[in-house]
Amino acid sequence: MLCEPPFGSVVATSSAVAPDTGAPFDVDDVFADDARGDLLLIRGDERLLVDVTVVRPTAPSHLRNARLAVATKGLACAAAAERAKRAKYGALCAERGWKMCAFALESYGALGQSARKLLHTLASKADEVSAAAFLQHACASLSVALQAANAAIVVGGRQRLRLHGKGRFVPLFFEQNMFKT
Repeated sequence: MLCEPPFGSVVATSSAVAPDTGAPFDVDDVFADDARGDLLLIRGDERLLVDVTVVRPTAPSHLRNARLAVATKGLACAAAAERAKRAKYGALCAERGWKMCAFALESYGALGQSARKLLHTLASKADEVSAAAFLQHACASLSVALQAANAAIVVGGRQRLRLHGKGRFVPLFFEQNMFKT
């Protein structure tokens, strides 16, 4: 398993072979590229690039997009994000003989179809725990990580407001002029 594998360079492993071909390589030939996925899963000669994205279905741009139909179609944003990731990395993966998994989550916790499929595949390969236990642990871990990230975003936004002098906290259900006499 390699984290953030770059597309434009060879990913060095402990055995000093290229993971896509298995051929030895000269470290001097490695070069950097900004294009990368999030995780490269390696099993035998199989390579699966996982690229994670989190989308917020209630973002104004998504709500205005009539083609997404967010209000009437569940997981519309996750499906759109998966399509975008496949469009971005699909050809690069095909060139290398890798498979692509666009792992999309919606910010409120729903998993996209590809993410669910990957988790079920991993669960079926679990040796030490049952598939159900694996899925329960994976979903709980993802949920905690997602909500921790959501909280960090809220805290960061609050700090930016405070820095810009707009940091007076007023709960949404109160009007600011309610306190005037």
